Amino acid sequence: MSTELFKWQLESAQKYDESERALGDVLDVKASVALIVATFLASVSAQLIAIQGLSPLWREIQLLGQIVALLSLSVAGALIFAELWPRDYLSLSTPKKDSEWIEQLVATGTDHTAVLNTVIHHKLSSAINRVEHNKKINDKKSAFLDWAFKLLAVAIVLVLGNLLCLAVRALCPLRESSSPPRLGSLNAPGIPNLFLAKLEERVRGRGWDVTNQQAAESIRIGVDREQGTFWVTNDSKLYIDQLSFACDVLHHDFVFFTWDVEVNGALPSGEIQWLIPGQSQRRTFPTSQETSHVTLLHNSTNDYETLHPSQVSWLLNKYKFHDCVVLDIADGREQDPRLG
Repeated sequence: MSTELFKWQLESAQKYDESERALGDVLDVKASVALIVATFLASVSAQLIAIQGLSPLWREIQLLGQIVALLSLSVAGALIFAELWPRDYLSLSTPKKDSEWIEQLVATGTDHTAVLNTVIHHKLSSAINRVEHNKKINDKKSAFLDWAFKLLAVAIVLVLGNLLCLAVRALCPLRESSSPPRLGSLNAPGIPNLFLAKLEERVRGRGWDVTNQQAAESIRIGVDREQGTFWVTNDSKLYIDQLSFACDVLHHDFVFFTWDVEVNGALPSGEIQWLIPGQSQRRTFPTSQETSHVTLLHNSTNDYETLHPSQVSWLLNKYKFHDCVVLDIADGREQDPRLG
């Protein structure tokens, strides 16, 4: 084979060698971008797990989707790290080493033409070995990155789908404003018939006597998440001993409670701490007093559970109650009962 042909092969092999090393750098850049995307998606997916879904069934589906997304992101992250793991690429020998080797060849007394042919043959075989070695490394890195991007695509679809469901959930109240809500319960499919009727009356704005309706519209109940309690303001004209109310836990899935306004001292002779009218300032309940509690209603008026402050705090932290409404007022008096 002629010297010119050897030179051409050497130049071709060196170009391939340079392109393989450049490809390794490109793959690392893509892997770094994919790692940033995976980290962002993992953060979003973790937050979406805590957000309520369209309904209990949809919440389970969305939760499953986000778990699959997190698993996909975990595997994708491992593949990205495998791609970025340092590899031993073969590179050209240094000019100093080449010079020392050529001087050794010349020192043996070999003529210059033979030395040149030896150098070209050696350079060609070294370049071919480097190309093959570096190509195997890049093939593995490409495979890792290919699977990582496929898993990222799965996670992106699941996260975007969940975000779309949340957008639909936000728009649902606008679409359903003309129809009564679907009613449910935290602990079972049914709800107390008495409070079902009260809630329907409250939502539809009919069926109440004037005094109760005006009082209920002037009483606000909400959730203080920091304190782990409910809060109430009484801008009605009534002194109130007991309230029944409902809170939305998902999307029009209501949970029912009653609150006996606190008593100072031992029961049954203790002094009732009436919910005084005209108090716009918030009053939180239940408090740390021994007699302070909230009653959680289940499937019938005879099935209930008494919740003390620590239990209420746990319940409010576990479930995202919102949109609480007053359903019934017990022993509401226009005259101050404390004066009697």
